[in-house]
Amino acid sequence: MLKKLIFLCLLVAFCLLNWEASAQHAENFRRINFRAENAPDSVSNHLISLHQYLVRNTKNDTEKIRAFYIWIIHHITYEDRSELIFNPHILFYMGTQNCSSPVCVLSVKKAVCEGYSNLFQSLCQLSGFESYTIGGYVKQNNILYDRATHAWNVVKVNGKWCFFDPTWASAAIQQKHKNTDAINQLFMVSPEKFIEDHLPLIPLWQFMERPVPYSVFNAGKESIDEFLGQTTSRGFYHFTDSLRVFNRLAAAQQHLKTGEQIAKTNPSNKFNRAIEYYRFAHMTLNYQKTRANKSIDTLLEAKKYIQKSILIFQKQSDVASQLMKIKANEDLQKIQDCILSSSEKSNN
Repeated sequence: MLKKLIFLCLLVAFCLLNWEASAQHAENFRRINFRAENAPDSVSNHLISLHQYLVRNTKNDTEKIRAFYIWIIHHITYEDRSELIFNPHILFYMGTQNCSSPVCVLSVKKAVCEGYSNLFQSLCQLSGFESYTIGGYVKQNNILYDRATHAWNVVKVNGKWCFFDPTWASAAIQQKHKNTDAINQLFMVSPEKFIEDHLPLIPLWQFMERPVPYSVFNAGKESIDEFLGQTTSRGFYHFTDSLRVFNRLAAAQQHLKTGEQIAKTNPSNKFNRAIEYYRFAHMTLNYQKTRANKSIDTLLEAKKYIQKSILIFQKQSDVASQLMKIKANEDLQKIQDCILSSSEKSNN
């Protein structure tokens, strides 16, 4: 009886301590939330000024990231324009008023998911956090999209990888009734929880030792939980090593690597594979040395993958694919011109 009483007392004490810690945590966030929500217009148009304002008076890394998150979801409005124009920052077609760069987002205070995520990443990086913008599949109301239609963030906080979706959180803000639970549920989420409705294009960006396959994600939460709960004799996926190798690659090679991984993990997603092949070829043509100094082998590799992207785009009937086919054909012509010019030089 005495042992039970001692156990109950310890349990109550533990619960009280946790409650006090949670209450203090909530109080800190109320302070951070209020300051971020009420940031003056004078700091809201410039990335550095905004960052300096948001980190001022924060006490730890979590509070800094909370300030970035709260400011974005309260001050940036989601808006997707239907008229498409090629965006050189992401090498893809977006609405004419849609922004992807942080400078543009701060200027117009409107964005789609790429804009939300890129701004959040930039603020995190200004504070020295390792952070990334991730594209992938999402599931809403049990509806799965077979293309990567969304972007979100992952940040290393206090040695742990945490996920954020400022776009969905902003949508919760813009609803008639502010959904506080949704806002908090999309802030600093563990990889195992976030994977329930967000699946990155390639396994690397899950930040898990047992990446969830596309087929398991597609099957729903119960299948995901069952998969994660299984014990296996197979080796674990060393995402830390893979991330280090990936970050050492040139930007063009990162896109090629992503395209190849998409082909392995979800062969049916030809569209995003074609996008990555196009980005590899475009960046190889335009961003590595001058066109005149590129080797024939480099140009031939770019030609090979841009032709692969064109073959995929022309088999798709949607507007985005048809526009990307036109853009890819333009770059193919430039690559062929460079190959011809290089061949003539080598023959002289």
